[in-house]
Amino acid sequence: MGLTFYSSHGERISKSSSETKKAYEKRENKSIFKRNPHLRIMFIDLLIVLLFAFILVPLFVKITNKVEVDDYKFLTKTIIFEEKLLLSIKISKGYKKINKRVTTNTIKIVILSIDGTVLDESTEIFPTDAGDNKFITFKLEDPSLESLSIRLSSGEFEKKYNVSIER
Repeated sequence: MGLTFYSSHGERISKSSSETKKAYEKRENKSIFKRNPHLRIMFIDLLIVLLFAFILVPLFVKITNKVEVDDYKFLTKTIIFEEKLLLSIKISKGYKKINKRVTTNTIKIVILSIDGTVLDESTEIFPTDAGDNKFITFKLEDPSLESLSIRLSSGEFEKKYNVSIER
């Protein structure tokens, strides 16, 4: 019968007919995407995913690494007790879903008089679950204060509230 086996790809091509040689050359000259159409589809899908991940999503979703005052509610109450001014601050986390990463869970609270002198300060931990509350009470020596400022800072954010004291 005269079967001949060739060990390499090159030997098979050199011993084959001219039609087979042309077919091999034609196939070898095609680009990788024409030889493998599924690879082209996978590459296009990858480009679409990268487009969404790195271009479109950052335009619409702002990811921050800091706590913002809007994430938490602050409520202040003042009373005079034993000739001292008691300032109570309630920090609570809201129920709305917030898509922000929090890098720090502590807040620094500084109580300032209107002229800017520091009356008292404290560092507290934020509540982490929705509905949790944190109460902080400051005893201020001067009961004659009419108003004061509360400066809240955590990480990169800082917010100042002016509080008037009702008697």
